[in-house]
Amino acid sequence: MPQVELVRTWLIDGPVACDRDGVLDEGESGFLNVTLKNQGAFNVNTVELKLTSSNPHLIFTNGDVVSFPPIPAGAERTGSIRVSLSGASGIETADIRIEVIAPELQLPSGLSVVATHRVNYDERPAASTTDSVEPVSSAWTVGGGSPTSPNVARWQRRALSPTQHVWWGPDNNGQTDGVRPDGPDEQYLMSPELTVGSGPLGLAFSHRFSFESTGWDGGVIELSTDGGASWTDIGTAAYNGSTNGVTAAPIGASRPAFVNRMTGWPNFTNVSLNLGTAFAGQTVRVRFRIGADESTGAPGWDIDDIAVSGITNQRNAGPSVWMASCSCACSTSHEV
Repeated sequence: MPQVELVRTWLIDGPVACDRDGVLDEGESGFLNVTLKNQGAFNVNTVELKLTSSNPHLIFTNGDVVSFPPIPAGAERTGSIRVSLSGASGIETADIRIEVIAPELQLPSGLSVVATHRVNYDERPAASTTDSVEPVSSAWTVGGGSPTSPNVARWQRRALSPTQHVWWGPDNNGQTDGVRPDGPDEQYLMSPELTVGSGPLGLAFSHRFSFESTGWDGGVIELSTDGGASWTDIGTAAYNGSTNGVTAAPIGASRPAFVNRMTGWPNFTNVSLNLGTAFAGQTVRVRFRIGADESTGAPGWDIDDIAVSGITNQRNAGPSVWMASCSCACSTSHEV
């Protein structure tokens, strides 16, 4: 039987949009693009999509049906439908229901999926001391052991839902596959330079973690005052244990750390660290660092909403999602 799979959808503003930033803002027109793939062994010759939106401000300008050309076995095809945004106020989302009409699938009932998109916002670089992980761009950098696809990954931005993203740090193990020799690994997520004021320095975030059990792997939070030449552990007050005494994980044996699987997994919990005035007047970097031994892995570390307080250079802390500043009437923006 032929089979049709939704590969992805993306919503963009058009070539004559107000700011042409790839985001559909109030007063702009653009396109919803949908890519389908035929996973079956036979062609699908007739495919139509009927679209509806939960957001009344998102309008299908020239009708709500898009027709696809025939999709050969194993092939992908992309269709587009014109959309516009009218009446939006602040950041909004739209659940777009996509009904797939393909008689050759011989389905007893219709096939439909839902794609969620955020509209009417701008990404402003260097605009906030909180990284919500929602902007695509980031002032944070990643590094560590050399990734060798497919079994060694670095910190990366991942979607938990279309409107919630997190930083994901891998517990890189399970390397016995001939791609990369077995061996310890470390990966880190590092902040830009942060200029500390005269008051206390604070770091807060939401997270969840699941590392290899019994302390073989773990995660720590570190701070550097010399551009990364040396690092000091600042997370001890929040850790739930320590690595075991014989692990080869690069963060060290018998070291206080986030280890094992946290209580309440997979729910998130909040962490708040008050570092006092020890770093007043200095330029620092902060990093989240994972160390893993040579075998066996786990889901890793998810971090969201990283907020730094007590710094004077907000412009270097990170990007922020703002309400759209450029409708076709060019209204004044404000952070949401």
